[in-house]
Amino acid sequence: MRTKQLVAGLNNSQKIRFIVNGFSMFCRVKDIQNIASRDHRVAVWLAAERIGMENWRAQRSGKPTIRGFASTIEGVEVQVDLCDDNTLVA
Repeated sequence: MRTKQLVAGLNNSQKIRFIVNGFSMFCRVKDIQNIASRDHRVAVWLAAERIGMENWRAQRSGKPTIRGFASTIEGVEVQVDLCDDNTLVA
């Protein structure tokens, strides 16, 4: 059975690198739900949603898509970057 797309605009198997308050890690979009700290999980999730939304807007208007997003979300410094297929070896 097909798994629902978790973050609009991103594939569940899309590889990402996230940095939360100086801690860096690689994972896939579907693995965001496994981040232990609720605050960190929410910050990474919202940043990934922002990337998906901005890329959707860019594709509709013919502009280039973005590869990353950094901000302070709910008091947590977060950066999320989309990775190429060969960046993460699982």
